Amino acid sequence: MGCGGNRPRVGGVQRVVRTVGVGLTCALVAGCGGGVVGTPVAELWDPCSLPAEVLEGVGVEPGVVEPRRIETDSETWAYCSYRADWALMSIISTTTSFDVVANDGRATERRDVKIGNAPAVVYGIPGSSTLPSCYVTAPRESGSIQIRVTESGVRTPTTDVCVEALSVAELLLPAIPR
Repeated sequence: MGCGGNRPRVGGVQRVVRTVGVGLTCALVAGCGGGVVGTPVAELWDPCSLPAEVLEGVGVEPGVVEPRRIETDSETWAYCSYRADWALMSIISTTTSFDVVANDGRATERRDVKIGNAPAVVYGIPGSSTLPSCYVTAPRESGSIQIRVTESGVRTPTTDVCVEALSVAELLLPAIPR
């Protein structure tokens, strides 16, 4: 190959790439043959993957403020936060079931709602922020989605933070894979 790295010679082919690709394909096919036991695990949806126009549609800036991922032995949580002039909005995707997340023992003023035809829960968690905040949680195949809206303190919202959170959830949830 010389100094050209993995570039093909004139009229040549990239043998290393082809060999590696064929080797990986064979390993994947061989590794997935019979004998695989258990329930397939759905991949966790990335909350930072929402299109800019969807985010702008709910009044937040599309630039990600704080992406995070937390993994334990039994669950995974992926966070992505965005700013608006009136709030900080966090979208949280988790492999933890809707029933577990929606029944968080810290939740106050919990109420069941429907977003479209799907169940959801709206609630606050005292102490989760120094500013008023509210959560909306909805089920997904791989677990659940939370949308958290926290007042920014920059300007006073025209409605209650839970009304704002529910309004945002009604606009965002249809854009999030089930």
